[in-house]
This record gives sequence, structure tokens and C-alpha cells, in this order.
Amino acid sequence: MFSNWDPKFLSQYHDILPKSKELFVHEEVMSNIFNDLISHQAAVFKHFDVTGLALHLSGTLSPGYFEEWCPDHTELPNGHWISRVWSFLATIWKSFVNNARRKNESTSTRIRSMLKPSPTGAFFLQLKPSFYQDLMTQMLARKLQKTS
Repeated sequence: MFSNWDPKFLSQYHDILPKSKELFVHEEVMSNIFNDLISHQAAVFKHFDVTGLALHLSGTLSPGYFEEWCPDHTELPNGHWISRVWSFLATIWKSFVNNARRKNESTSTRIRSMLKPSPTGAFFLQLKPSFYQDLMTQMLARKLQKTS
């Protein structure tokens, strides 16, 4: 049973936190039932991200793993586990880059739409009230990010 009060991670990277299986939707259930975009947006599921990894990593790795590490060990962190974590981080990085590109494209499209040609061939800026609201929201969000 799934609940809004206890959402589960819906991620192919469930194996990088093997001692926290209860936090994830089972791999077979995910691939056979919840494999569409609509499922990923359901309130009973949450996106597995770097914060999720950081919050639950201590349940998977023992405190002494920093002292001695060998990629051939069977216990974690081993070479396979490190490879999966890097794959997870690369996926997040690619998503971040793609979102940044889309945001930049969206911004330039919005700016172009605000520039309206006049009959003389010159351009003038046509700003709607929503532009100022969006601008103020973005400025406030940046200020809050800097202070936190």
C-alpha cells in the first residue's frame, strides 16, 4: 500500500542503498506497473536525488569505510557499488544540465516574444504585468537561496 504520508522512492538506483529497501518501490513493481511518467508524478512517490542519497547513506555504509577501502571486497563500498553511485550522480548531472538548457531557451523565447516590431522596423519592449510578477518571484528566490 502506498501513502502520501510515507512516499516511496521510485528509482532504478534502489540498489545503492541496499539496507534501506523499505524506502523504495520494489524493482519489479516499478518496472511492471509504475513505469510511466504519470506514476512518477504521483504524490505517493518521491524522486530519488542527491539529498535522498545523503540522508540515508549512513544506513548503508558503516562509519569505518573511510579508513580502508578495496574495490574487490564483497561488502560495501565495493567497485560495483561505487560504479552505481557514479552512474546515479551522472544521471542527476545530465538532468540538471538539460533543465538549465531548457530554462535558458525558455528565457530567450520569452524575451523574443516581448520584443515586438514596430511599423518602422524598430523593436519595442512589450511587458505584461505577469512579467513583473515572475521577475520579482525569481529575484526573491535568488535572495532566499543566498541567505540559506
